Amino acid sequence: MKKFYSFVFFILASLFVTGQDLVSKTLPYASYKEGLQTPVLKSSSVSEIYSRQGLVNETGCQINALLLAADDNNYVVDVQTYLMNTGMFNLVDMEIYSTPTLETLRNYDAILVWADGSLNDTVGDTLAAYIDEGGGVVSAVFNLFTGWGIEGTRFNTDYLLLNLGSYASGAITTLGTVYDSNHPIMDGVTSITNPNEYRSNNATMTTGSEVIAEWSDGLPLVVVKENLGPANARRADINIFPPSSTIRSDFWDASTDGDILLANALLWVSKKCDCADVVVNNDPGNCSAIVNYETPTAEGAVVSQIDNSGLTSGDDFPVGSTIQQYEFDFGGGDLDTCSFYVIVNDIEAPAFTCPEDIVVFNDPGETCAVVNLPDLGTITSGEAAPGITLPNAPTNQAGV
Repeated sequence: MKKFYSFVFFILASLFVTGQDLVSKTLPYASYKEGLQTPVLKSSSVSEIYSRQGLVNETGCQINALLLAADDNNYVVDVQTYLMNTGMFNLVDMEIYSTPTLETLRNYDAILVWADGSLNDTVGDTLAAYIDEGGGVVSAVFNLFTGWGIEGTRFNTDYLLLNLGSYASGAITTLGTVYDSNHPIMDGVTSITNPNEYRSNNATMTTGSEVIAEWSDGLPLVVVKENLGPANARRADINIFPPSSTIRSDFWDASTDGDILLANALLWVSKKCDCADVVVNNDPGNCSAIVNYETPTAEGAVVSQIDNSGLTSGDDFPVGSTIQQYEFDFGGGDLDTCSFYVIVNDIEAPAFTCPEDIVVFNDPGETCAVVNLPDLGTITSGEAAPGITLPNAPTNQAGV
């Protein structure tokens, strides 16, 4: 898909398990970087550590993501684990201190890249080629720093969003101003706490980039840009170091929403979930449901619904699957489409109320009587409750 369709919003429940400090000692960044001391994991199981009670992905859309990092293996596993536990991913693979080929990157819907060490600059050329083909990339600290990560290639020249900076100084920062609370990256994100200085201090951006949210000290937190390159790809810069306090106490607080933020960013740049199916249950007592969905839009395009269903958002959709398809006309013959299904699940067994007994006299001179029975309606074979058979029912309708 080429254009941005503001269709899917991810509703994530906000019941969390408090992040645990798994580091034997709080270490200054320089001490770890220079190898003077290595954080040690405690014996708690990974599944227990990362359990986020009530966290669900209600869209049902999942993607394949790649973590492309120059970082300690335990740190990358931390990110991999909390992303998988959001329910938004089929898989999250890792490439650590490596230079994957474009053919490898094509296996993924989105890539999260960050550096706590040296990434070969040729990785930037490969990422730029991936963006050329429409691939979505999320870049994070320290890749947003001068002298770190990827520099000099088209990835951080032609496709640069937030100009590279250096360490931001200051005390604990939290989620500040959110300029676009309806942006999919911010869905379900209510709090983020960052106790360290691991952020870029540069607030200047390239033309066309947009700040979606800031830190409490005014530095950018989420910067996005779309319509990158010939395939109109997306990129997001998230000004945070991805590993959480679960792995080291001076990283972002794992009891806040950094995991949702990064997961949302990957889904948004992938575009795969822009036109995800809408799945609902039937309205009580009806074989249908009133369904409201966000009508897809694309900046600069005339949007038309082109399916033959005769239904749209706000209508009463029957049980089963109904296709919804929209066309985007950008002018000059540039067209794109967005298709998805509205799926209404029938979760109620049929109910039948028998009439009261009917008592009549025989017809005069007869030993019987003509009786007009009430209309009992009909029931289709597909509407029968589990275990009920209608042996004489026609394929489409059964008389009751």
